Amino acid sequence: MAITIGPGWSLGRGTVVGNGTPPGGIINALRQCAISLNSLSGITASSLGTAQTLITNSNIHFNVFAVVGKNACSEALTGTASASGYHTFSGLGFYYNSSAGNILSSGLSIYAMEGGVDFGLPEIDGKKWMAMAMFNGGGSFQGLMVWVFTNDQISDTNVVTTNGHVVTTAASIFYPDNAANLYNRIYGIHIDGAGTITSDVTGNMGWNYSNGQQSVGVGYNATNKFSLDDGVWAFVMGGKTDGNAPGPDFKTANGFGIGNYDGSDPLTVAAYWNGSALVNTNYVGFVFTGDR
Repeated sequence: MAITIGPGWSLGRGTVVGNGTPPGGIINALRQCAISLNSLSGITASSLGTAQTLITNSNIHFNVFAVVGKNACSEALTGTASASGYHTFSGLGFYYNSSAGNILSSGLSIYAMEGGVDFGLPEIDGKKWMAMAMFNGGGSFQGLMVWVFTNDQISDTNVVTTNGHVVTTAASIFYPDNAANLYNRIYGIHIDGAGTITSDVTGNMGWNYSNGQQSVGVGYNATNKFSLDDGVWAFVMGGKTDGNAPGPDFKTANGFGIGNYDGSDPLTVAAYWNGSALVNTNYVGFVFTGDR
């Protein structure tokens, strides 16, 4: 389902500018963020430019907690301590709050999704979320992915466990990690550089970063490795994916994102968008949520 909104709106850091009642809340801030990111050039894994600044300036709650790419996606993704609870990235990695027990990101509660009803997506409102802004390796914006967490767990046969994986913070997205053939039940959204929103809210999508991550309560495996084994910052629209065997793999039709499926960093890390591989391996993803 593709949804667009009329021109004349901009959503800055806690400020909405436009005529009449502003539509969209968080989801419109994500849409405006995608449109702004589309104006950037030269953003790669080795040159992060102003992408993080633009993301955090898009809404007062947006906070980048990981930057991932070919050389660091799971086992090779290392952490940086931040006593302030926030971090400015100069390369690939994740950060943790050393003033709050080394918890992933700021450790604050994620500001819930809002404004979905204005886009015909009432299902997403009130739910926690994570997003990734992806650049294609040639320096151009590829698109924005959004995971909306239902708090449920879903099996590979679509058996739903209500409140089987409740998400409140960035850490709780990854801890506890789901067992094989079990996933966070999500609604999936991707937004292109023109601001067009495409979504799947059927309730059958499932995502598990990796059943081999062996995360602990702070949301990652260790400060020197986000995952013990594999991991995907990816989803399959209308389907399911898990970073570790038995999968399924995200490198398939309707697959989006960056991931190391059942292999090792950097050897088996790949990037896909709408089922097609990104050829230039200097791609990069800025992972963020609403915990600022």
